[in-house]
Amino acid sequence: MNEFIDFITSNTTLAYTTAFVIFIITLILVVKRLIGFMITLLLLLFAILSGLSVANHDLFRDLLQKFKTEETPSNEGTTTYYKNQFYKAYDELKKEFDDQKVKWEAMYEAYKSAPKEKREEPTPEALPAEQEIK
Repeated sequence: MNEFIDFITSNTTLAYTTAFVIFIITLILVVKRLIGFMITLLLLLFAILSGLSVANHDLFRDLLQKFKTEETPSNEGTTTYYKNQFYKAYDELKKEFDDQKVKWEAMYEAYKSAPKEKREEPTPEALPAEQEIK
């Protein structure tokens, strides 16, 4: 039984089964005249290519593994450096955003608390010294 399961799950059997199933479906559709000649050629080409790709998946996997980059100590140091630079820039932007938010809130409060007849458009320079960011 184990030999049969190994045979069914082997690469070659899967390749032939996939190609055969696509081939049979294509033949049925052609006989019933549900698809045309060009679609038939396309499906048969797909059956051949899928069978070849399943049968040679080890070859494709090995080819793709060659393009995979490995983390070397020099690459790891560079990656860490850029990560640290990114987080530093992020923290600076966040701090600047929070400072601007506090400044705008103080301007808005100053505008709301002024009497209506004396209201003028608030500017950052018009803020009292105690309301500016520390």
